[in-house]
Amino acid sequence: MAPPKVDLNNKEKNIDGESIPEAVFVDQKSELNRATVQRRECKRRRKCKAGLICLAVVVVALIVALPILVLHMRRHHRGVFSRWCGTKDYDRVPEHVRIDDQRKLIFVNGTKTGKYDAFNAVHDYDHKISAFRHAQTKRCFMDPLHKSFNDGVREWDREDDDHHGRKGHHDKHSGKPVRYFKALDPTEESVAQSFWGQHVVNHCKDHKFHMLKPLKEAPAKVNTSTTIIIRIVSVDAVRIIYINIKM
Repeated sequence: MAPPKVDLNNKEKNIDGESIPEAVFVDQKSELNRATVQRRECKRRRKCKAGLICLAVVVVALIVALPILVLHMRRHHRGVFSRWCGTKDYDRVPEHVRIDDQRKLIFVNGTKTGKYDAFNAVHDYDHKISAFRHAQTKRCFMDPLHKSFNDGVREWDREDDDHHGRKGHHDKHSGKPVRYFKALDPTEESVAQSFWGQHVVNHCKDHKFHMLKPLKEAPAKVNTSTTIIIRIVSVDAVRIIYINIKM
């Protein structure tokens, strides 16, 4: 008996006489691989975005924190240092500086050099006063401050190469402007503490307090038997102070 013959071109038809479409076979393994690849690609994109966001945050944090860190390191470095004031008759007048950022104080110890007197000063920027302590005469001289703490730090925290001085009257022996003062009568310690604060009082302990009165020029005649002349060279000027020793 011969096997039945099948006409492959003869498609099955439904009851209405329409051809029945051929079955479509889907490769489930390929679809699964494609979905897996898509998920991995989405994860990779999300990770890239998250990485870029983190990098941007780090960059912004560095931009904000770097100046603060530099300022902190600079303050730590600048806390204690030595510098000098240039003069024409003496190459260098040494000064030893200590900056207290928290209390807004600058301490300066000036070394005796030639005709310039040694002194210990505190610049109190909260009370806007400078106190120059002169150990030999046991007196403290008060001079008002007109600058901010930051201005004072910038002025002290740089090497002074101003040998030729600045604008204003200049002493023939010094490159600094010269300022003349007369020491007024001593002030009581209680009054000094009320006006100039505890830091100045502690700095000038066991010394007399004298407010300085600015003079336009040097006195024409000075009686050296009754007057002491003190010369202090500092960052901004040479201060020449006249004290009546009878006080």
